[in-house]
Amino acid sequence: MVSTLQEHFNLSRASFQLNPKVNAEDRKLFFGSDFNVQRIRDIENSYLAGEVPRFYMYGNYGTGKTHLLYHLKYHFEQSTNPVRVIPLIVQVEAQSSTRFHSLHRRMLDSITIDRLAEAVGRFQASIADYKEMQLRLATLFPSESQRNAMSMLRSTQANRTLAWKWLAGERLSASEQQVLAVTTGQLETGELIDLMVAIGELFINGGERLLFLIDEAETLHNVTNADAQTSWHDAFRRLAGEDNHSVGWILAFYETPTATPPEWMTQGDILDRLGDRGVMRLEALPQVTLKRFLNDLLTDFVVKDKAVAAISKHGMDSEVGVYPFTRDGFSAFLDEAKDHPDRAIPRTIIRAVTSCAIEALRKGQNGIGPDTVREKAPAEFYPLA
Repeated sequence: MVSTLQEHFNLSRASFQLNPKVNAEDRKLFFGSDFNVQRIRDIENSYLAGEVPRFYMYGNYGTGKTHLLYHLKYHFEQSTNPVRVIPLIVQVEAQSSTRFHSLHRRMLDSITIDRLAEAVGRFQASIADYKEMQLRLATLFPSESQRNAMSMLRSTQANRTLAWKWLAGERLSASEQQVLAVTTGQLETGELIDLMVAIGELFINGGERLLFLIDEAETLHNVTNADAQTSWHDAFRRLAGEDNHSVGWILAFYETPTATPPEWMTQGDILDRLGDRGVMRLEALPQVTLKRFLNDLLTDFVVKDKAVAAISKHGMDSEVGVYPFTRDGFSAFLDEAKDHPDRAIPRTIIRAVTSCAIEALRKGQNGIGPDTVREKAPAEFYPLA
């Protein structure tokens, strides 16, 4: 009977694949993570300095953008840092006429109506004097319409739903406006930003910081309507500015030499506000980091005791962190990756490891040697070769 990769190579899971969107355990992992540790420290330092992280993250397909976002979410959910960060994953979906309202709705939904209503309740309960509380609330939300809608979040279910609809940027009928006591049927882009910044300040008053981790921003290429483009540009120009001290965000774009972010999202009035640290690019892994990435990957993906036993049983020249490769096979794999440095990205590396492992399994080999690596890895690192 033919065994599986998991059985044959004593893996701790069915394969070498990672899916942080589905598997919570994968969110813990960030192999070869020195750069990621520094990025987390930078984000924490921003909050400790009374600022918020605001930056674009660029990377080719498979460089680990989504994995990094989910790892940041895991980190801040588990963190004991004195600054409590609420990390919220949001995905961009855009068509030709999609305005910023679409992302605003997703950002608000990621907070949830219950969490926002609880934040309002905590704020109101934290100030014993009613008049003082109302003055403080008016400082946070200068717009009377916004204050009325926020208060309605703690009202009946029908009023909560109506308030949420308006706060999310949807259009209300005249009768709905009257029920909610708001003076406009739909918030414009600038008003949405003012609202979200005020919501961020509301959470800060409760000792929490909002961090939006926004993925798949490359779909903004679909936005071709000029008014819609202006809506997105104006929103991020304001979110990138110094007036935003409460809403942290990371916007992740897919980028290659022939596929760059939309020009209207990278104009000078946004990039100047973001500053030197406002752009992060995820590149292919350099050789030293590649070795650590592989060591970490192979250490985590095998059952240590079983791997040690297999190495001893078969007299393999290997060790945990190299197994199921032999030492020569591991070196050969690093050489193949080094020969294609622009392709040495996490997705391709994992795919090449899998291809080599499957071939070794088919041949009944106890480990992945250099011949198997040289036979299978090149096609994964450079499939057009």
